[in-house]
Amino acid sequence: MGKQPTQKSVVLSLAARIFFINVLILVLPLLVHSVFSYREEYKLQVKDAFTSLRIIASNRARLLQDLFKAQENMLRLVEQVVVNKKKDTNRVSLKKYFQEATSLSDAWNLFYLKIGPKGTLECAASARPCSPLLPQLQKFIGDKRFLYVRGFQGEARALFYVGKTVFDPKTGSPLGLLIVADSAEKLVQGFAHLDQSSSLSLSFVDGENEILASSEPQLRGQQVVEGEHASSNFSLVPMAGIEKGFLFRGNNLAVKFSVPGLPGYLLLDILESHVKSLHIDIYLYRLGLLLFFIVIVGGAICIGCTLRMARPLRELFSVMDLVRSGETNARYRQDRLGFEINTLGSHFNSMIRAVLDEQKKSAKERAQKEIYAQELLFGHEIQESLLRFDKSGIPIDVESYYASSKEVGGDFYDLFFKDQDTLYFSLADVSGKGVSACLYALGLRSSLRTSVPIASLEQALFRANHLFYLDALDTGMFASIWAAYYQIKTGELTYVNAGHWPSLLRRKTGEILSLDTKAPSLGIEDNSTFSPETITLFPGDVLVLYSDGILEMRNARGEFYGKERLQRSLKNTADFSAAEILDSISADYDAFRGALKPEDDVTVLVLRF
Repeated sequence: MGKQPTQKSVVLSLAARIFFINVLILVLPLLVHSVFSYREEYKLQVKDAFTSLRIIASNRARLLQDLFKAQENMLRLVEQVVVNKKKDTNRVSLKKYFQEATSLSDAWNLFYLKIGPKGTLECAASARPCSPLLPQLQKFIGDKRFLYVRGFQGEARALFYVGKTVFDPKTGSPLGLLIVADSAEKLVQGFAHLDQSSSLSLSFVDGENEILASSEPQLRGQQVVEGEHASSNFSLVPMAGIEKGFLFRGNNLAVKFSVPGLPGYLLLDILESHVKSLHIDIYLYRLGLLLFFIVIVGGAICIGCTLRMARPLRELFSVMDLVRSGETNARYRQDRLGFEINTLGSHFNSMIRAVLDEQKKSAKERAQKEIYAQELLFGHEIQESLLRFDKSGIPIDVESYYASSKEVGGDFYDLFFKDQDTLYFSLADVSGKGVSACLYALGLRSSLRTSVPIASLEQALFRANHLFYLDALDTGMFASIWAAYYQIKTGELTYVNAGHWPSLLRRKTGEILSLDTKAPSLGIEDNSTFSPETITLFPGDVLVLYSDGILEMRNARGEFYGKERLQRSLKNTADFSAAEILDSISADYDAFRGALKPEDDVTVLVLRF
């Protein structure tokens, strides 16, 4: 008989075989795969680079839009000074005011161009010398807002113009243009260096494909040529296989991004060699790390584990099999030759105990979640029951719609008799969502129901605001509300809008009015006053109260539903009942949003008189 192999030789042979098998099965195929996948990975790297460029370009475009919005806000403030004090404000005082405004906003220039006797623009006041582009700006008279980009003649500077028409508050006729100008070069260079990357180049190209501003000054004034067969040094050629990707200046990777309302686009590019160099560095690093861990570390661990853990490993496997078959009481027993396997066995024992504990905990949490879900459902049913009102005895046609974005929400409406001849109705929206908003909404509804029967509309809102302010103190909660008293006999409607969207009144003639008052939201300040307005309603008039959830709903293209669309939907409902009007609005709203779910509570109250 031959010599029997010893346990040591078996273990050593097993260790050697495992090591070489790992090398053949893992290392060589991975090396071959790395070589063949290099080009594909580089294509993915290029796509990732384009994705990053698009994200950065989109971010810069949003920053530019935010800047324009801030400048529009500044123009609205300056407009008040120009309109309210135009009689007693001379050019010198306006110029000083404009200089202070440009200094605070870091803008290049702020100027007011009034319409002269001949209908041409004349410089009324400016922080710096007025733009020489007065004839080109003439076409914007009458525009509520406009964006324009152009360079000063004779100067190496391009400017973004953000402007609006100033109207006479009494006659509504245009008085002139109020414009703020900012250096396009300064903005573009500032946006380009936000990420502190010297490899990125950001340029603004106008509607005639001329580079007006760039983080690389030598590009300014160059003409960009687009097309697959363009041969200029500044060609913008679509890149095959990359959506909205371009090659610029030879091999630079580039994307362009439009800014809404601004003629032209942002052009962001990066050297392809930079991307390729980065890819090679990453590839070599990954390859070296792979070889190190598989060959050196993996081989040593493989041999050590095989030499030291052959027997206790089998014991651990047997315990695992017992646990898998349902013997959850089975545990690994320490072995004097176990070493690391003993630690693994201890961790396995701890894991089994943790899994059993987690199962118990999960079962308990599942039961608690079911209870919580039932409570939320119960709360939803309670909230819906509170929103129902008895239509019997109400002399007008009323329909309502409510949809919460969660189980419970912060929107509510109410309608009841204040007295025999007066009908109270309102629609409110408490900030936030979910349970907290619902609780505050119920509290506000209760305080209004207590105050309305014994007080005028402004007094009732004053008391409700005081109580809401005390409840929401230091929480940041607030509520907007549109509320009204309707005199049944005379048709007189007394209403207050406290920070809410104006209600829409469609006269029987088809005219649509926005009913609004200037009053703060509830909970903002204590002792706020609420001055009502009064209007007379006639048979056939329709009043629509709504929350911001319907206006701020976006469709798949990111467009808002908006007040104008709601007005169009309402305008096409002549001679409809309240239910038919609500169905028409609901159908238009559902068609607009498609399969998207609302992100906010949606509430609509329709009253036909």
